[in-house]
Amino acid sequence: MFDPVSLIKEKSAKDYSGIVRFGEFTAFLDSGVLLHVQNQNDTMWLLRIMVCCGLISEGYAHNLRISQEYLTLQFFPFLSNEDWLLLIEDRARQNLFDLSFLVVESSIEQPFEPFYRPLQKYDTQELLQEIEGHRQGLYFLRSRIQELWVKKSKGIPSHPLLDSCPQTFALHELMVQSPWEELQLLLEIKTLLKEGHIQISENPGTNFSPLTEEEESLFSDHDRSKQESHFVIAKENLEKVVIAKHGDSPKIDGMLYDANDLLRTIANSFEASAIQDWLRELVENSPRPHREFFSIVRIQGDGTLVLVGNPAAITTLQALGSLLLRAARSPLVVGGRREFITAIGKWGQKWSI
Repeated sequence: MFDPVSLIKEKSAKDYSGIVRFGEFTAFLDSGVLLHVQNQNDTMWLLRIMVCCGLISEGYAHNLRISQEYLTLQFFPFLSNEDWLLLIEDRARQNLFDLSFLVVESSIEQPFEPFYRPLQKYDTQELLQEIEGHRQGLYFLRSRIQELWVKKSKGIPSHPLLDSCPQTFALHELMVQSPWEELQLLLEIKTLLKEGHIQISENPGTNFSPLTEEEESLFSDHDRSKQESHFVIAKENLEKVVIAKHGDSPKIDGMLYDANDLLRTIANSFEASAIQDWLRELVENSPRPHREFFSIVRIQGDGTLVLVGNPAAITTLQALGSLLLRAARSPLVVGGRREFITAIGKWGQKWSI
């Protein structure tokens, strides 16, 4: 097992030429210069960025994805070559950032020329040092990204990332729907925190001032226009507010059915005997705001979650969403993590209240 960044450093210092594979990641070096770091899911994430930026439609992205074509500028004639190469570079840096958190097996292969060389212009040792610094500086945010809530401070200046966000929202929702790579997003969040423009908490009801009028209005009705807003989960995020609703049972049953289906997909590579222990650990280590909900959850012999109580729909949505995201980020899950997170975001959109 290797620390990928340390191994790349070592290969670079020895002027190595060739490919180093780390699971779903591939690093390309030429005479010690790091040329590129690719991930098996790069196509999906590049298309996600362009959809979130409004550059292409979801339909066009879907067609490109299922075509399994290697993405080049010819598919996006409205982009300049400079902008396209910047997208490729940002993706490579994100892959290197992701690698810095892993300890995995590696394999060495013969030289192979990558189509793009977005990292060639950098001093490889300095770049790797920079990534290690980001890993240390952003560890808290990244390791808790599915648990943290963000609240904009009063009087915050206009910001392209936050202008369309509600006053308070889940950080993982911003990540899934952001037009930026995760590394860029977390660096910006860190800057906004330092400047006092936002606050961060693991509990949306902790260390936050009372609800603003805007926040209270989010819970005053549930008209269709609000359901279709950009942040379809985050608008229902404050546990200070309890919404009493009737006839929630079919919605809760649907949420749970789909959540169980996602959990089966995430745990597809597990031994059957390990699934129950994995689920039990996820349930028992739930964040404090969701522990009351999981006290009425039981794990059946086939690894299916069942409810033995009658929670509110919004409580079910928030608690299951948290569980699914923690499941996708479990260290036991090998490969496909980003696809799982995207599927969880769609689950949240489907069942948003």
